Amino acid sequence: MSIPFRSVRGEDSRAAAFFRVIRDEAGAYDGALFVMNAAGEPLEFVYSRIETPATVLWRRQDLGRRAATDLAAALFATVTSRPSVIFAKADEVEPGFFVTEIETPVATCRVSGQMATVSTGVDERGEDLDEEGLHLLWSSGSPQEGSAERALVESLRAAGLLTEPFERAAAGLREARGESVSGLGAVQ
Repeated sequence: MSIPFRSVRGEDSRAAAFFRVIRDEAGAYDGALFVMNAAGEPLEFVYSRIETPATVLWRRQDLGRRAATDLAAALFATVTSRPSVIFAKADEVEPGFFVTEIETPVATCRVSGQMATVSTGVDERGEDLDEEGLHLLWSSGSPQEGSAERALVESLRAAGLLTEPFERAAAGLREARGESVSGLGAVQ
């Protein structure tokens, strides 16, 4: 006979995606999209790489914006999870990126450290989290109180998971490239 039970954690289907765009020494760009649930458990990881032209005809900022746009399009099309919120590092994607370059019905936010000098886009609305020293720069306004997206953001904030997943995404890229990531993640 089975014992009736209910999971204390519940079946929380909310997910957040963390988007990275990292330029390497050779001038190519790697992109990663790390999706996790509200508890910080990985759900999916996709990545791609774009080789950029070595020419003086492209301005560096234009090349970076184009690479970020192409990487986002490729990764968003590939991911099978349905995140409620997408976060990106403010120093890796330009202000207004989620309005002028990539549009999605999913809540989008650039995350910036308090000391960082980051410009904001016209359509971005800032939200300061003073205790963490973070600025959340929402593309179409922060999620409304009581919404599933707001509950997810608050859950991630309470668990200290608004910046740490960016580091896991970078570690995932290193692992995908075959680089050593010992000391990170699970022990084998």
